[in-house]
Amino acid sequence: MKAYSVDLRRKIVETYESGGITQRALAKRFLVSLYFVITLLRRWRSENTLETKKRGATLKPRLTPEIMQFLAAQLEEQSDLSLTELCERAAARFGVSVSPKTMSRMLLREGLRRKKSANTLRSVKVSG
Repeated sequence: MKAYSVDLRRKIVETYESGGITQRALAKRFLVSLYFVITLLRRWRSENTLETKKRGATLKPRLTPEIMQFLAAQLEEQSDLSLTELCERAAARFGVSVSPKTMSRMLLREGLRRKKSANTLRSVKVSG
């Protein structure tokens, strides 16, 4: 859901500060939740700002561009490395521990492909 505009936030705060209205009535009047009004007013009093908080992840990716270049070189040399092997090589070289699922997502994001070697053994179906 998109954040409410600063203009709406300003109107809510101004209406509340002019007096004579409860937070519950204010929420009903502006068609917002009571929780939004409470947190908006609390933030206005403590930080004196109506701006929205930053949203989204604040974590930096564990696999830096340097690590991704290393992995790209590894895949160029040996294209049939498994995700687990790539995770182990990243951990051994850079001390970064990631799951195979994370490795898969990062490889897809970077456009790196793993191709199975023609020399790998295939499972043979035994007729009985």
